[in-house]
Amino acid sequence: MQRAKKNLEQSKVRIAKYTNQKRRPAELFQEGDLVLVSSQNINLPQGLSPKFNHRFYGPYKVLKSYNDITYKLELPPQINIHNAFPVSLLKRFAQDSTYGRNVPEYVKDGPPNEPETILKSRFGRRGQLFYVKWRNRPMTECTWVPEEIMLRLGRPLVLRFYNMPTEEEDIDQHDTT
Repeated sequence: MQRAKKNLEQSKVRIAKYTNQKRRPAELFQEGDLVLVSSQNINLPQGLSPKFNHRFYGPYKVLKSYNDITYKLELPPQINIHNAFPVSLLKRFAQDSTYGRNVPEYVKDGPPNEPETILKSRFGRRGQLFYVKWRNRPMTECTWVPEEIMLRLGRPLVLRFYNMPTEEEDIDQHDTT
């Protein structure tokens, strides 16, 4: 029995040693500090890939520390997510950080920004892709969108891109004759 207890203790020590090798101590924040929030648990609407999502959003101000693990942040009122985050999802904001971004419109308002225009197209492994400029977004945030998603989001833009009349234009042509 003593031998089993001794082996169990040695096993615990060994497991703790290897587990803690790659761990880093949790970063502590003070009230008023600016932090970035990981986009890890921010839900995207169906059809938008998390691959193209920003890794962090913010900066947001720390309002309160519940303990050394959980912090309450000052989020804009239009964002419909809880304002308490574990320290593992927070990162200190550096003034020269390129991660500082606002939470995307589709998290605030529900549906994603609508496409403004199609700039070009190409064939990918899974079919036709369109390079889309989004309304109220800079040109640096244009993305490649699969045809099936683009037909749901902006069918008239796809038809216009191929110089085909949209349903409205087709109806107008039939009415004038």
